[in-house]
Order: sequence, then C-alpha cells, then structure tokens
Amino acid sequence: MLTEYIRAALHQATYELLPDAEGYYGEIAAAPGVWANGPTLELCREELRHALEGWVVLGLRLGHTLPVIAGIDLNAPLVMESVMAIQCGINELENGRYRPFADFDAEFRERNQIENDA
Repeated sequence: MLTEYIRAALHQATYELLPDAEGYYGEIAAAPGVWANGPTLELCREELRHALEGWVVLGLRLGHTLPVIAGIDLNAPLVMESVMAIQCGINELENGRYRPFADFDAEFRERNQIENDA
C-alpha cells in the first residue's frame, strides 16, 4: 500500500526546467512542502521520491492527516486500530477469551497514557 501511495503521488508530480540550465525543479501539489531539484530530470525525480518518503514517514509518526492520493488512504485510524488489536488482543486470543474492541481501546490508551480524542 505504501509503495502504491508513493508511486501515485509521484505520478502527480510536476517538473520545470530552471533558467540558465541550472537543472530541474519538481513538486507534488497534494503533498505540501514536498519539492526537490537536481541537475537532471532523473536526479530531480529521485530526490523528489526521497523527499516524499521522508514526508510520509514523518507525517505518520507525528499523527498528521496525509492526503488521500489515487484513493489510497494511509491515515492512522486503520493502523492504530491494528496496533491496539495486536498489542491488547494476542493474550486474549491465546487464552481463548474475547473482549469487545472498545475494551481493548480503553486498555491500550490506559497502558500508553493516550488521551481520548472525544
């Protein structure tokens, strides 16, 4: 999913030739602040990919809402839900018990001292 997101974002990139043969500039409008330049178009594309990868990783780590690109949504609720289920649910599954997800959520937030969004 991450690879497809990056590929789709790079497909939306725009490039321009800088004046006086100074190289190329590229940016992705859907990803604010993601831009790069390079002496050749290929190096500019490579730098832009690196900038985008860093932007996505940092955004996810900081809990920022990333734009949906080409129908691909990388935002945290799905990831967080999976992490909570894994961290809180493995012991329950091993013991043959089941608890509603709301219990896992509350337990996870308490263990990790996370405030409720509500």
